[in-house]
Amino acid sequence: MKRSSSTLISMVALAVVFVVGLGYLVVGVARVNPTRSEYSLTAFIDSSGGLLDTSPVMVRGIPVGKVASINVVDSALKVEMAIDSDHKIPQDSVMSIQNLSIAGEQYINFVPGGTATGGYFDNGDVVPAEAVHVSQSVPQVLPKMAAVADGLDPASIESINKTVAEAV
Repeated sequence: MKRSSSTLISMVALAVVFVVGLGYLVVGVARVNPTRSEYSLTAFIDSSGGLLDTSPVMVRGIPVGKVASINVVDSALKVEMAIDSDHKIPQDSVMSIQNLSIAGEQYINFVPGGTATGGYFDNGDVVPAEAVHVSQSVPQVLPKMAAVADGLDPASIESINKTVAEAV
């Protein structure tokens, strides 16, 4: 059975579209970059503060990597981060776990100390324990806010509302 040249051209065109589409999905959507290199950075923390193994890692709010894994080691959590090799994190930086949004998504943020005399973290380095600060997560704060709200006197709040309304 002979195939016409137009059928062959159609099959080649379909294969090209398939390869280009697959390339777009892998590189553009899934963000897989075969030329990207990373280095590993580790921190030991007492509590995760809601951190996940998919959380972003940032320097002053700019994405530089992601959390690769979180494992329990003795009485602490070992957080391993994969940092893009294009980004260097100063060793005098303070690492904090913060809320990305009100929904409670967490991220790691490094804020350089400004001395620039300590050099930069390299592959396999450990963030010093004194440089790690874990903020309280939204689920940890809500019960405390509820306790404060329960302790308020409704009559006093009504009086304050009336005073403010009259003043305006």
